[in-house]
Amino acid sequence: MFRQGGAGAASPLQDDLCRDGNGDFMREMGMLVGKENLGFGKRSWRYSMYVENGVIEKMFVKEGFSDNCPTDPFEASDADTMLEYIKSRKADKAA
Repeated sequence: MFRQGGAGAASPLQDDLCRDGNGDFMREMGMLVGKENLGFGKRSWRYSMYVENGVIEKMFVKEGFSDNCPTDPFEASDADTMLEYIKSRKADKAA
């Protein structure tokens, strides 16, 4: 999805980045929320998604899905959570 700054430039997955400036993908995923209380308008709810061969295998979604949520923590969708999931998948496949 959209990344601020040059985050995608250093990624080995650069070709897999998807721009969604209009929020069309987020709307279809049911993940578009209003963040007018923070001055942002419509934005994606925080989540991370593991996709393999075009199939969503796992989603980590921040709790409290709502428009104008008063907090904006970065917990369930953080990189460490996803990396732990990927490591556990590899361990399960190796067993």
